[in-house]
Amino acid sequence: MFPSGTPCASLERLLIYNSSQLERLPDDISDLLPNLRKLSIRYCRFFSQLPGNFISLTRLESLVISVSDSFSRLPEDFGNLPALETLVLDELPRLSHLPNSLSDLTCLETFFLIGSREIRQLPGGFCSLTALKTLCLMKMPGMVLPEGIGELCNL
Repeated sequence: MFPSGTPCASLERLLIYNSSQLERLPDDISDLLPNLRKLSIRYCRFFSQLPGNFISLTRLESLVISVSDSFSRLPEDFGNLPALETLVLDELPRLSHLPNSLSDLTCLETFFLIGSREIRQLPGGFCSLTALKTLCLMKMPGMVLPEGIGELCNL
């Protein structure tokens, strides 16, 4: 899907919808799209994972992954995205846990987690996300909210 070795330094927004061919992003995505700020992957049923160096997208402000039967995990170091303000994980039935590093997303203002029924709890330290203004947990029947969630002063 991506032409190899073709950087698009000026591209800030990438929207990928309804691709039956997309299984993963290229390993060199941070070299190809160094200024990417918004990434949305929707209705790509076979999209299964983010590349290992995904955290090298240091300018990424918004990530939406929606409706994939194959997506199963975020990288363990996912919390090392310094500019991430919006994270939407929607209808990802194979996603079974969130990495503990999620609590390191100090700029995160909006977090939607919808339809990942295997997730039972938010990661430890989640209540330290003091920038969080919007939290939406839907279709999560076994979800237990952490103690201290009410202390998030901007929520």
